[in-house]
Amino acid sequence: AAATVTAGVQGSSYSAEQDAPGRSDVCPTLALRCTLPLAVEARGAYSRAVRYPTLHTLYSETSGNPDLRPETADKFEAGLERWFLGKGERHLAVEVSWFRSELDNLIYRPNSSQQFRNILESVLTGMEATMRAGWSERLVFEAGYIWIDRDASTPEVVEELAPHRLSLAATLKAPFGTALRYDFSSLAERTTYVPDRMLDAYQYHSISLSQAVGPRLSLRFDVFNVTDANYEEELGYPAPGRQLSAGFDWRM
Repeated sequence: AAATVTAGVQGSSYSAEQDAPGRSDVCPTLALRCTLPLAVEARGAYSRAVRYPTLHTLYSETSGNPDLRPETADKFEAGLERWFLGKGERHLAVEVSWFRSELDNLIYRPNSSQQFRNILESVLTGMEATMRAGWSERLVFEAGYIWIDRDASTPEVVEELAPHRLSLAATLKAPFGTALRYDFSSLAERTTYVPDRMLDAYQYHSISLSQAVGPRLSLRFDVFNVTDANYEEELGYPAPGRQLSAGFDWRM
């Protein structure tokens, strides 16, 4: 089986104030991909990331905490991908992957009226499945499903995060420069920082239409939240209803 290994490293430094003592961090990355029999590709990856406190999280009058420590995350991922009908525009690909993030000093705030604080250790883990079908360069279908393992994840991390999320998309490109895309998402109900208070499940639809006008100019028209669904992404903050948008893109 053929295998490819990719490695990298990134360095960063941080100081909350100009004359204050700082710290430096080194974040490595490692990825492995190999081809198995029956057109299956296996992959695995590890990466480390650091998120430093911002001026807002440190010194906000309502929720700042000058004692915040930087947040670090060790991220692991493994997956299998199977190709059908070959690679390229005419193909069908199915992928299943597992992910896990182990976080130290998670920067957390339940809501905008409370102070930021660090959570010493936390975990987010789950699985994801995706499918992409492109029987021609003009018609593509995509589907995805994400499952969050709430039992193995830290409660604060999965607040307002759907344990089940389904997404579907279809793109149609006409030969005269017209492109039509439809997106659908379905999210299960979500926990919040308030005990026994859940965010309702909801479905979200959007449609995008674009038309090329010459080699550099294209016009677009979008409809977001087509069904005017009533939902909240964050407790106490209703999301926008149906929205219409029009514009243009100019390529230099």
